[in-house]
Amino acid sequence: NGNLFQVISMWPASGQIQHLTINHITGFPDPNGKVFAVSNPITYPEMTNFVVTNSIFGQTQYPVWSSQGSSSDCSVSLVPVTVFSTCFSPLTFDYNALIDTAAGHCGGGSCTSGSWPSGNFFPASPAAVGFANFNNGIGGDYTLLSTSPHKNAGSDGKDLGADINAIQNAIAGVY
Repeated sequence: NGNLFQVISMWPASGQIQHLTINHITGFPDPNGKVFAVSNPITYPEMTNFVVTNSIFGQTQYPVWSSQGSSSDCSVSLVPVTVFSTCFSPLTFDYNALIDTAAGHCGGGSCTSGSWPSGNFFPASPAAVGFANFNNGIGGDYTLLSTSPHKNAGSDGKDLGADINAIQNAIAGVY
């Protein structure tokens, strides 16, 4: 469905998802997809040690959504800060750039910066991120310009998002 990430746990007690880290990702889900599709029955323990940091996520109509659509699911609120705090414990979600969140739907309203965990960035558009060449999220150059406010803004002092130069070097000559 054009989701960037789908995290589902349907195991009680000892089988829940643990230690999932998403770090330095640059991703653009389908405009009608989700950045995060999440599901875990609220009667089951939270998924543990979920870390999302130093990443850049593109615009989408439904940024955080329930994979199951059940009223007994941890993601039923559809409000990112509530979904993350209900589904995951402990949670680290910071140093991320979330592009144009106001265009999305969060629990019946628009996704303001207050809909998300604190400690993140909310550029109003891809141009505000400062990509070398966004190209509508299709085959562009997602290296950050030296003037980007997200240059060296990660928790580790590196650029937010993927290390585009390292990826290009790793795949050079691969067909």
